[in-house]
Amino acid sequence: TVIFLFATTSRRGFFVCDITSNCGTIPCVMLQNELSQIIKGEVASDDATLEKYSTDASIFKLRPAVVVFPKDREDLKALVKFVHAKKRSGENISLTMRAAGTDMSGGPLSESIVVDVTRHLNRLVAIGKDYAIVEPGMYYRDFERAVAERQIDSALAGQWIVTLGQRIDAVKEQPRRPAPNPHVAAEERQPLGA
Repeated sequence: TVIFLFATTSRRGFFVCDITSNCGTIPCVMLQNELSQIIKGEVASDDATLEKYSTDASIFKLRPAVVVFPKDREDLKALVKFVHAKKRSGENISLTMRAAGTDMSGGPLSESIVVDVTRHLNRLVAIGKDYAIVEPGMYYRDFERAVAERQIDSALAGQWIVTLGQRIDAVKEQPRRPAPNPHVAAEERQPLGA
């Protein structure tokens, strides 16, 4: 089989092939192969996955080169090192974190590498009297169920679909909510459908 490759540089510096294989452009497949060798998680560049990750809850659409599903923090470290090395050699490449895809500003969209943390990085790691350690892909609804006996205030719009990574980012921009009324029974504070 002879493959003729004619590459042009797009506005962001990615190579776009005029001739494509069944699984995508040649550079995207090469990127997928490189990433698959450095992480334990999955790397996808099939049309269905790329189409799914080209949108969020916004009006924008931007197709990624690949989507990565890291298994653990070591995978995240490897991805950061990989992208750093590529950038130092002059490549225009980036990592864009994505969780539930509920952002309404196009924030998790990218033409480069999208990193989905909901598949594997979604656990409650530890909980103490006044703290919790969670992975960024844990849905808030799951967190709420895990700590329900501690009567944590969970009156959060969209709590059934946002992840804690997204929630923590939003909290930085919002004023602190008042503490729940201790005279209201916990059952009354539970959201509908819980």
